[in-house]
Formats: sequence, structure tokens, C-alpha cells
Amino acid sequence: MSERANRIEQDVRTYGYHLVSVLEEERLPPFLYTIGLELSYQHPDLVVFGLEYPVMGELLEQLARRVKSGDRFEGGGSYEGILEELPCAFLDVHPTRFREHFGMAQSFYRSRRFRVLQVVWPDEEGRFPWSAVFDRDFRGMQPNLHVAGEEELLDWDADVDTDHVQVIGAERELVKVTFFLARDEDGYPPYERENLWAAPLPEGAFRIESIPYYVRGISKGDVIDVAKQGARRFAKRLVAASGNSTLRIWTDDPETSQLVMTELLQRGCECDNAHDPKLVAVNVLAELDYREILEWVAAGAREDRWDFEEACTAREDQ
Repeated sequence: MSERANRIEQDVRTYGYHLVSVLEEERLPPFLYTIGLELSYQHPDLVVFGLEYPVMGELLEQLARRVKSGDRFEGGGSYEGILEELPCAFLDVHPTRFREHFGMAQSFYRSRRFRVLQVVWPDEEGRFPWSAVFDRDFRGMQPNLHVAGEEELLDWDADVDTDHVQVIGAERELVKVTFFLARDEDGYPPYERENLWAAPLPEGAFRIESIPYYVRGISKGDVIDVAKQGARRFAKRLVAASGNSTLRIWTDDPETSQLVMTELLQRGCECDNAHDPKLVAVNVLAELDYREILEWVAAGAREDRWDFEEACTAREDQ
């Protein structure tokens, strides 16, 4: 096995995925893609074209973190707030494109089936390449891998079924709810308030849809009442507990955070560290054995591998 293949195997085992960068060629813009998301999380790998490498890397790492935390992106979907508050569309890459563009992925997966989603970014006005008014300055920077073909790279003006692309974020109708934070004598948490995504419910309450980083006493899935001031919503009180619990784990480095997330995801938890790569917010679902998960986390703390906090314990008997 080559040194590069060894590195890919090691990264997938350690972090859940590996990033491959491909240099710009005469007929092909630069691109970046993941290897391992299919194996680690049963989610299609991702590819993005035409941006600067640091931007593409940050974009794919952000998306990979979301996949690790339980988010799923579907071909034909457009998701809000992906690239500096702009949406990105996700389209299935046709398998006939694999050999030319994803040779390393094919070598890694060998005979195993895998899928790839192309992350398509818009222009500054939020218009995608298949739009007739897409910014001309960006044309040709994202080849169309959604249709069959092996060598010819089609532009988006070709006969491509993109009418079914839907804005997933808009369909979910999530809103931000503000929680005020009480600081301790050491000045923690470092912020005065935290905004959490929430879904409006028919009776006027809101269900929390993100894992809190700093709010105490609230878990993802809890139902709350809010007070509205202008366009903003502020949390008032807990209406119904979900039964989920919230843990927070602070590590010394992002690599340890990735190991923590990998372990807890395998145990059935939901995790997020998009806010801070050294802080892992954990949603322990009600059906899981909280004490068993807590003991694993506490054991790591006793070994000085990380610190942790029980931010919301759903049941008193736990």
C-alpha cells in the first residue's frame, strides 16, 4: 500500500474522512472531495469545484462536521446558510464520472459501492449555474457532473433536470431563539446570549432543533415558550422536556474532539463542534443509556484527556 493510501486509511479511521485536492487543469477547474463519509456515516462523499482551496476545504469540513452530527444532505436539495449565508445545492454525481474524477476514492472503496454529491455554489445573488442570469464571471468554474458522461464536461445549459431542486432550509421554517446566559465568577460562558435554531409548532411553542453550546437546562428536542420583540424571539420557559440530555466536552485539540465525536456518534448520540473545534456539544437521546455514556465521558476526564459538563440532565434518577 502506498504512503498516500496509508494516509487516507488512517484519516478515515481517525477522523471519519480524508480530503483530496486536485489541481486545476486546462479543461478542468480545481476541486476538492472527501473520501470516507460513505464508509463512516453511510452518507455520500462530497465534491466542490472552482473556489480557492482554503474556501473549498473550509466548506467541506463544515459539511463533514454536520454529517458527523447527524445531518443528511440529499441530491436535489438546496440548503440555506452553507456558504457565508448563501445556499448551496446538492446534486448526485453520475457514476460514469467517477473514474475520471475520483480515482483515489475508487481505490479506497475497491469493490464497495459509494456515492458522491456535488456541492454547487451560487453567485453573490444566490443564483445557481443553471439560471439564465447566473453571473457570467463564474461560468465554467463548476462542471456539470450530474449527467452521464466520461470525458465531455457539460455546461449547465445542457438538458439537466434541476427543476426539482428545493430549498430545504426554507421548508423546515427554522427560526432563531435567543437565550440569555448567566455568567459565573470566572466570566464563563464567554457570551451574554446564545441563539438556537427552533421549529415553530402549531400551538405557538417552539421545538429546539440545535444542540446548545452554552445554555444550561435545555436540550435539543425540548419545547419552549418565547416572547417576541419585533423580529426577534427570546426564550421564556420550558414547556415540555424531550427526555434528551446535553453534555459538553472541552478538549485540548481538534483531533481529540474528532475522536470523541466518532465514539459518541457510534454510541448513538448527536454531536456538534462547528462553533469551536475544541468544544463538542452532545445530545444524548432519551432512548440511550445516559449513565453508560456519562461513565465513558467521565473516564476520559479522569485520565485528563478532556473536561466535561452535564449541561442538562433529563431525568433526576440519572
